[in-house]
Amino acid sequence: MSTHDRGETGAHEELMELAAKQAALGEVRGAPAADPVNEPMIRHWLAAMGDANPAYLANGVAPPAMAQVWTMQGLGPRQPSPVDEVMTALNEAGFTGVVATNCDHTYHRPLHVGSGSPPPPASPT
Repeated sequence: MSTHDRGETGAHEELMELAAKQAALGEVRGAPAADPVNEPMIRHWLAAMGDANPAYLANGVAPPAMAQVWTMQGLGPRQPSPVDEVMTALNEAGFTGVVATNCDHTYHRPLHVGSGSPPPPASPT
């Protein structure tokens, strides 16, 4: 039975329970990057954002907010996410789009060109 079938009050209660469950998880490590940090993507990002700071490419460093460029999963097949249950419940309750979100980020180190490469395949032993 979807949250929509339970009525507005039941859907609200279920969504609040799921939100509390998600918040209790705290910080969750995301999926590994599929590609290494690279200059073409940095250049595209800088152009799209209107950021003319030459230091990024000159120093081989990506703007900090670009972390999601390499870590967000695409629309195709993907690994399960801790928020899948919440997103499913929101969709079933009729909330099918996201207008805005609030994310708090902590950057521990710069994103250097070449970093974030997927680990090499395990060698047979």
